[in-house]
Parts: sequence; C-alpha cells; structure tokens
Amino acid sequence: MKNYQLNSEMKNWLIVLVSLLIVVTFSYNSSGQEKPPRPVGLYLRNAKNLEFGAFAVSPGGAGGTVTVSPGGGRSFTGDLININLGYSYSPALFEIEGNAGTLVQFANEQSGGYPMTGSHGGTIYIHFYNFGVDSSTGNPFIITTTSPSRMIFQVGGTLVVGNTGANPPGDYSGTFSITVVQQ
Repeated sequence: MKNYQLNSEMKNWLIVLVSLLIVVTFSYNSSGQEKPPRPVGLYLRNAKNLEFGAFAVSPGGAGGTVTVSPGGGRSFTGDLININLGYSYSPALFEIEGNAGTLVQFANEQSGGYPMTGSHGGTIYIHFYNFGVDSSTGNPFIITTTSPSRMIFQVGGTLVVGNTGANPPGDYSGTFSITVVQQ
C-alpha cells in the first residue's frame, strides 16, 4: 500500500474543488424546491337567509326558544306556539369556494348572541345552533370541491324569545356575521 502525500498546491486545489461541489450542491437543492403555495382565497356567499317561520308566545307565557337546525328541522321550548300561517322556516344557506383541501373553521359567535329588532319594539337574540356543511360535516371542515365549484353549508340558529311585554308581536329582523378562519 502506497502512502500519498499532498503538497500545499494540491491541498489548495482540493479545497477549491470541494468548495465548488458544496456551492453547486446547495444551489441545486435550493432551486429544486417547490415554491410555497399561493395564498388561499375564499369566496363566501349567502344564498338563503335563516328563517324561523311564524310562532307566538302563549297568553301569559314567559317565552322560550325556537330552533332551526342546519338540516332544516324546527323545534320549540317553553311557552312558544307554532303558528301555521304559511311562513317558511329554513337554515341559512351559504356557498363557499376555495382551494380543495383548505381547512375552514367558523369563529365563535359574539357573546350574548345577535340582536333582532321587532317592528313594534322589543329585541330577541339569535344564537348559532351549529354549522353544518351539507348538514353533516360540522365545524371545522375541509373544502372538497375544486374551484369554480362551490361547497354548500347550512347554518341553523336558536332564537331566545321573552314574554309578549318584552317581545310584542311583529316582524323581527337583524344581521349576523360569520367569521371564517382558513388554515
């Protein structure tokens, strides 16, 4: 076995060669990486309003709640009576468009619910019942459609209604906000 010794000039060339290989390797690896994904843009549209239909507080009653579920069912608690006057009830219907695979979550509602003002005075409060995508996937959920297709989700709610002194008969309306957090 022969023992080779490098003179100083050969050592310098070897160091330069190794340095070049390292630079070329780092250059190649950094240019071979994928670019980060573009920011996800979300499109959200209200396609149908949340509607509770017609109901009344029974005479002398203390009030109660009326709930419309994301699936479209309606229920009452307390002293509320269903009045069948042809007014429809339904969950709110929204369309969302974004990149498939985007995780979407709805932030909590404001404390105390959202006020709904009556045409003859009074205020009732709406609380979100639940968020249901196609009435089943809940919150959070993953967008499964590919743009330009839109995914549908439904939002139900619960109204807290007081007695007829606090909440006289009439039409109640208001707005609520939905805060969407994408991850």
